[in-house]
Amino acid sequence: MKCFYSFLLVFLVCFSINGQEPESDLIFGFPQLSFKPSKKLVHHPPIPFFKNRLFNLELFVDFPSDSLEKTSLFLRTNKMKQFQEKMLKIKKGLYSFEFNPMSFPGDSLEYFFYVETKSSGYYALPLDSDGRIKPLKQKFADPVVYYKQRRALNK
Repeated sequence: MKCFYSFLLVFLVCFSINGQEPESDLIFGFPQLSFKPSKKLVHHPPIPFFKNRLFNLELFVDFPSDSLEKTSLFLRTNKMKQFQEKMLKIKKGLYSFEFNPMSFPGDSLEYFFYVETKSSGYYALPLDSDGRIKPLKQKFADPVVYYKQRRALNK
């Protein structure tokens, strides 16, 4: 763990000497690190995301539970500047976070998952083709409007 923070500090110092990245490449105020893709992390977003209704953001992790250091969800709404880290709890074999839209005001949600293992490294999901974190973005839907539209389409 100390090695990771040392690496991050050296990386940030070297980067600040060489200049700044454009804002679009920043997630936490510093450039994104690259992660290797892993089929051991699986997430299916709940669709739609209804405003004013609880829903679970779930991650299946195919690593032995004793090899995991931490499993986190980073999220923010369109009214938040920074991502917030939420630790995931294991529930029925899945790592899960119950999202309450009333606790996080906004019209849309951005989120990604981060997994740290004791021996095999760091993983994130979802990633772009370069291995950088690419947060999922979803707008909250009004359930009344959503079901009226679905009913009209099914006629």
